[in-house]
Amino acid sequence: MVRFRMCYAGAMVLIICLLFIQPLLHPGNFQGHETPAKTAIRVSQLDLNLKSGRIPPRWAPDFAGGLGTPFFNFYHPFFLYICEIFHLAGFSIPLSINIAIAFLTLAAGSGMYLFARSVWGPTAGIAAAAVYIMFPYRIVQLYIRGAYAEFSAGAILPWVFWAGTRYAQAREKRSGAIFALFIFVLVLSHNSIALMSFPVILMWILTGIPGRIIRGRRSRLAAWMGLGVLSASYFWFPALYEMQYTRIQEMKTGYFRISGHFAYLFQLIGDNWGFGPSIVGPDDRLPLQIGVLTCWFCAASAWILWNDPVEGRRRIRFWTTVFTGFLFLNLSVSEPVWNLIPGLSFSQFPWRSMTILAVPASILIGAFTGRVASSESGSSLPGMILILILSAYGIRYINAPSHTDLNGLDFSRTAVRANWETTTASNEYLPLRVRLEHAGYPGWSARVLSGRGTVEKIRERVESVEIEVNAATPVKIGFYRAFYPGWTVKIDGTETPVSSGAEGRIETTVPAGRHAVSVRFRETPLRLAANILSAAGLAVIIFFLLNIRIRPLRNRKDPGFQIQFL
Repeated sequence: MVRFRMCYAGAMVLIICLLFIQPLLHPGNFQGHETPAKTAIRVSQLDLNLKSGRIPPRWAPDFAGGLGTPFFNFYHPFFLYICEIFHLAGFSIPLSINIAIAFLTLAAGSGMYLFARSVWGPTAGIAAAAVYIMFPYRIVQLYIRGAYAEFSAGAILPWVFWAGTRYAQAREKRSGAIFALFIFVLVLSHNSIALMSFPVILMWILTGIPGRIIRGRRSRLAAWMGLGVLSASYFWFPALYEMQYTRIQEMKTGYFRISGHFAYLFQLIGDNWGFGPSIVGPDDRLPLQIGVLTCWFCAASAWILWNDPVEGRRRIRFWTTVFTGFLFLNLSVSEPVWNLIPGLSFSQFPWRSMTILAVPASILIGAFTGRVASSESGSSLPGMILILILSAYGIRYINAPSHTDLNGLDFSRTAVRANWETTTASNEYLPLRVRLEHAGYPGWSARVLSGRGTVEKIRERVESVEIEVNAATPVKIGFYRAFYPGWTVKIDGTETPVSSGAEGRIETTVPAGRHAVSVRFRETPLRLAANILSAAGLAVIIFFLLNIRIRPLRNRKDPGFQIQFL
């Protein structure tokens, strides 16, 4: 009977997920604000890095018309990694994007189901999964904005809370390692979403889990969370430090000022829908709704379950507080909060926080549905009716405005260089002094800027250019690469000073004679230290995931240790 219920619940969640991703069955890739072509080209550049042995990847060599940018040093890579996994399995890049979306949809639904089920039972789990999958902003993320990174962060969040609950209940180190692993993945999914999520996760550890379940292990669970963040050091720390060398500060000015994108209360609880952008004022063509039905059910859950027995009371009150808090963060009165917390202003759009708001909304409605189902002498019919209503409420919005065929897209390095739209919409990852020449890629990798000499035998790789220079006099050599910390120049194997020219490109001086000159992109001391921290953190996580134990051998004639995989 238990197995039948699990299969039934799994089938229900699967059906809801399939309804959500049915536009993927249309040939091609659906077109959002962020075009799928940009994502496809990013995956191609990631593929180029990985196949050349560059781990972790940091430099996109063909972006900005061949100048290159430190794109992977800043851009949240998790969704791109998922696409790359399917691409390496033999699928085309456009198809890999659609498969990755389907995979993350199933991950979001199953994660929310497992989390809610572990607390309130299978009916609550199905209802929570239905609300989470069909939450209006998640539809906006995927089918209107094309915000795949945000969408992937939303898929990971339920797994974070499920893993934390599992550790609180089982109190085994392997569960703690699973929790740390999902924290690590959350950081790689989306910077801003992770930053907004961390206070919620910490407060959940401190106050949202009943004490009789976690039994004094809150500090240990917080330590596992810290280990997950530490494991993402290779991405997090260089991005925070090196933003000073790029145009990222421009993300807080002009159109991207956070003050211009708060929602109005009538938008949040209304029923507006459209495919346009977010604009200043109340006439947004971007849907910013939570929905009347969602708000009503959340309020009903909080009202009915606020004084539930001790085990449920703490949880209901915690998630009600989180829902109310993130509802507040979408309104203009919360602007001082956004400006107070360092880093939050880089979120650009306050309504991004609805990625997190979807979690308490789903939990509250799931708990309410579970209570309704259990109140009728164990009958699940009322709960199933509520689930159908909640699913139908979101299905009506699922509609991709258009599709485009990317199968003919050229992913060669020459083609990517010719495409000036492959960095980001605002070019925020360009190094500060770089000037783009929109006449197109000039077709040279290195040339003599001054003096008498010639450049011969150019060998170009992903993160290096090797040339031979035959100079009658000392010459200044210019490389068609954007200057950025990490680039080094060697002349006949000896490192030499490298400088940035007037247009932000790499330049160096070569003495007279015939010389071998190479320019390579290497890890800075900070990046190298961050890589070591990440490797150490991941090693600890893997150690406990495999449940490895090192025990002394009992044979006195053979002192030593044995390793057991349990």
